[in-house]
Amino acid sequence: MQFQTIGDLAAHLTLRGHNARVSGNVDRLSNEVASGRLSDLAGSVRGNFRPLAQIDRDLTLVNRHVTVAAEAALRADAEETTLDRVHAALDTTLSVVITAGDTPTEHMLAAAERQASAAFGDIVSALNGRAVGQSLFAGIATDSPALTDAAAMLDTLATAVAGETGAAGLHAAVDAWFDDPGGGYETEGYLGSATVRAPLAIGEDVVLAAGPTALDPAIRAVLAPLATLALADAQTPALSIDERTALVDLVRADLLNAGGRLTALRGDTGARQATIDSQQSALAAERGALEIARSGITDADPYQAAIELEAATAQLEILYTITGRLSQLSLVNFLR
Repeated sequence: MQFQTIGDLAAHLTLRGHNARVSGNVDRLSNEVASGRLSDLAGSVRGNFRPLAQIDRDLTLVNRHVTVAAEAALRADAEETTLDRVHAALDTTLSVVITAGDTPTEHMLAAAERQASAAFGDIVSALNGRAVGQSLFAGIATDSPALTDAAAMLDTLATAVAGETGAAGLHAAVDAWFDDPGGGYETEGYLGSATVRAPLAIGEDVVLAAGPTALDPAIRAVLAPLATLALADAQTPALSIDERTALVDLVRADLLNAGGRLTALRGDTGARQATIDSQQSALAAERGALEIARSGITDADPYQAAIELEAATAQLEILYTITGRLSQLSLVNFLR
């Protein structure tokens, strides 16, 4: 029979308390080693969560700017692709028009007119493109295509200039239709909004201007000569060879001018892309710094936690050994 004195009970209670405390340390340190996070964050920061709260607020703002900048980059890239497509169609048409002007045969003039019509359709289709679920060149009317269908626009334009019988008159009438404020292009060709999209805040002090709409003068300068030449073949009565040749010469000058204006517009898009790229790099660096600062508060030191866990585990094993030895003590064993 075993007998325990009051001292033995006190020893057992003391060991039990040590055991519970060391076991708790082992559990805490095991969680920290496994998760990499402090188990007692409140104790670590001594109840002062203000620095952590400020970092979290800054991270939320930075992440919002990152999202807006990413969407802006997608839009700007899509705008660049569209304007590249417009420029390619313009260059191809200009090449054919120059050849037709140098060799104004029926065949070459007809080829230039067909190319202008095809380019007009391709450009209108490109300008009706979308990115991130929104129309690119329609201003704030992001759910609307920027322009009416190319064939429908040419039909409307043909009706508007039906009374013109010479190259100069047709050229001037089409220019007026595209350029006059409140004219046919703005009321019947353009389907978007005259209000451009609001600038985007892609940083605390970085605001990005909106891209162009299809009302931009550079885009009108491209569409007008193409439409002029596309209408030449449909004129009633038909233009003579001399008039068609004169029209090709007028259109060639317009296309050369439009190319320069379009290049400037593409340059603006490139500048916005550069701003976005620079800001995205800055935001990535800022987010990285904030995440490091946050980790410095919330993350456990894996090396230190591993050392402390090893020490706590060894201490727990010692306590188990002592407890086992005490449980085996008896008067009989002592007298032996």
